[in-house]
Amino acid sequence: MARASPSDRSEDANEDRLTATVSRRSIGRAVAAMGLPLTAGCSAITGALGGDPGEVTVFNDTDSSVTATVTVTNIGAEDEVLADTADIDAAAAAKYDDVFESATRYRFAVETTSGLSDSYEWELPSTDHYLYITISGDSIEFEENEP
Repeated sequence: MARASPSDRSEDANEDRLTATVSRRSIGRAVAAMGLPLTAGCSAITGALGGDPGEVTVFNDTDSSVTATVTVTNIGAEDEVLADTADIDAAAAAKYDDVFESATRYRFAVETTSGLSDSYEWELPSTDHYLYITISGDSIEFEENEP
């Protein structure tokens, strides 16, 4: 049986360490990616609802049901493209499909029956983008997304 030279054994050891390092890094990345929705504030629902082009999704990130009025206006045309009031259960969402008619400037307004309200303007680059709106206990956040 032939014995490996010291340089061969050193190369084998380096390959083993490299493989172990890559594996640890891959595992670390995977764990970090799985934890990302938890840091986004929409832990249970963000992963379950993927965004579709032209869609607006309103997340209720509270412990109780919320009634929210959502209004989307095409600013250039001064045309209201969405006006809806929805009852959204705790940790659930309301989805609105095909909201964006064209790539232009939109105003999003959200108001809850508890008195929380906010608005947001977005120069939409194309109709294949989508928007997440998250209602929490004391704020409303808007997040632009693209597929």
